[in-house]
Amino acid sequence: MRKPHSTPFFLAMTLCAALSLLMTANAVFADDTAKAPADGNTAAPEEQAAATKEKGIQLIPFKGYDLDGKPLNLGDRIGKKPVLLVFWASWCPGCKAEVPKVNELARQYASRGMDFIGINIGENDTYKRAKLWASKHGVSYPNYFDATGMVGQMYRLQGVPTVVVADSKGYIRFYGHDVPEISEDIFQKLTAN
Repeated sequence: MRKPHSTPFFLAMTLCAALSLLMTANAVFADDTAKAPADGNTAAPEEQAAATKEKGIQLIPFKGYDLDGKPLNLGDRIGKKPVLLVFWASWCPGCKAEVPKVNELARQYASRGMDFIGINIGENDTYKRAKLWASKHGVSYPNYFDATGMVGQMYRLQGVPTVVVADSKGYIRFYGHDVPEISEDIFQKLTAN
């Protein structure tokens, strides 16, 4: 039997608490224009052990280079502006279908301060294939190649595409497998300080 204060026990209890918190994270998208995850998946990263019920769950920072070789540091964006992350793979038909939706949201909101970042999960993919796929499908936002799969693990992915939307304070407000519709009202909520 595990001790109640052992690390695995603590992490398991934290994950349970985080899951219940993330179930409420979609509150910003509660109006009829938002889509809930089709499969009900609201898994939360266990690294968010310090998240409190009052604050919610924050984005987990990572850094590296985008597919064009430019530095990409999510930590520099957290708490400053809304962020949409979309996890994808070149072999994923659903990922291809989501690109126009994310491009449209980026067209509407990037110039108004929202960041859009794609993350190729690196599974059964190569950097070269990811870069070619993003170019071929007209992806208009920066993309990161997760060669080690570490970012996907931090976000506890259960498949692709996975979309994560955080508000300007860095708190996750949506986690699902479809790109949510973001109305002007929802955008205002995401940017509210």
